[in-house]
Amino acid sequence: MAQRKNTGKKKEEATKGKRRKKKEEQKEQEVAEEKSEKRSPLKLILFILVPLLILGGGGFAAWKFVLNKPKRDEKAAAKEEEKKKKIPLSYLSLDPFVVNLQGSGRRFLKVSITLALEGDKGAEVAQKEIPPIRNAILLLLTNKRFEEVTTMEGKKQLQKEILDRVNQLLEGTKVKEVYFTEFIAQ
Repeated sequence: MAQRKNTGKKKEEATKGKRRKKKEEQKEQEVAEEKSEKRSPLKLILFILVPLLILGGGGFAAWKFVLNKPKRDEKAAAKEEEKKKKIPLSYLSLDPFVVNLQGSGRRFLKVSITLALEGDKGAEVAQKEIPPIRNAILLLLTNKRFEEVTTMEGKKQLQKEILDRVNQLLEGTKVKEVYFTEFIAQ
């Protein structure tokens, strides 16, 4: 009988241990469920908000850079095109210029220039003024330094200066563009 009591106690203790384990497991499960419930709304919110923010940012960027281009006045654009169509250009190629550049050392510049002039007769009008045009360009070129004419900005500035100087000399036509057809700086 004593053995049965011991065996019964052991069974009771084993049953109590199993119950405790079940209770602990249930508590752990409840805690895990509470945590998952707490995380669940956060995950849901993040799952919804992150794509919305990305799509919103992409939509804003598309609107800002692609769809929101400033609209030009259609009448002004039409007038510009009419002017371009109405005023044909004529071209006058000048003989190459070879000049020494300012600064230390022996630096020179060889440049060939073509002028785009307004009108069909623009080149004919400018042809009569070749000596003063060449003189103005030569004086301009000889006052340049090597560093000024070798950069892209320097070349564009030189084109603008040539355009301004030649337009000061011409009457009856206007230079619209200056093109370098050869440009060697050494």
